[in-house]
Amino acid sequence: MEKTRTIAYYIVCTKCCKIPILQRKFGYNFNTCDNAIDILERLGVVSEFDIIKLERTILVGTIEELEDKLDFYF
Repeated sequence: MEKTRTIAYYIVCTKCCKIPILQRKFGYNFNTCDNAIDILERLGVVSEFDIIKLERTILVGTIEELEDKLDFYF
């Protein structure tokens, strides 16, 4: 769960939600990053994958808003 929290903070701060970047940045494997993003999608932190844009939208704008969502889950 700590890895999910770390990924969540990175995504909100950088507005980047791409698995290869997360793998390189943190050294996590694909499944770890993918599972974390799935959890964040369920929490409303990121959107579903947009097949046309080939990316996800970050739905949380501030760290405070993120912490509220994460506190609810964790």
